[in-house]
Amino acid sequence: MNDSPKSNSMTLWELVGTLKTRLPYTKEKIETAINSKLSEIESNNDAFHFYRGGDVQLRDGVVISKIDLRIKRTGIHPGFLVVEIAGTCVPLDSIQRHYARLETTGVPRGRSLEEATTYSSSESWGKVSFGFREKNPGCLAYIAFDPKT
Repeated sequence: MNDSPKSNSMTLWELVGTLKTRLPYTKEKIETAINSKLSEIESNNDAFHFYRGGDVQLRDGVVISKIDLRIKRTGIHPGFLVVEIAGTCVPLDSIQRHYARLETTGVPRGRSLEEATTYSSSESWGKVSFGFREKNPGCLAYIAFDPKT
């Protein structure tokens, strides 16, 4: 098995811009955007299909360590996407250069170093959120895309 990440010619910010335009989300649209396959995860959840992927190296040194895509089984829903980040540190000021109107939408409660401070931006298509975990609060840990239904 090859342990080296797949490569994607986009930067993190190009990828974020691309993922915002792939609504409603489908497995195929996300696979094309990230240049990597997603696998369906078996679940007892009757409401959503769960897909996972990751280990994709972006051009700017950022690594997509995990992708979590959720698509509703029935009815109209745009899906939900979380992209976990590793590799090159992306500090908050870098995000603020792209999203000037961030609001704090989540704060750690002291139960785990996995808890995060989350900053969100409301966009015409939905909300994008940037999470900074307590274990490494200076570097971006994940980006969540929550489209409007």
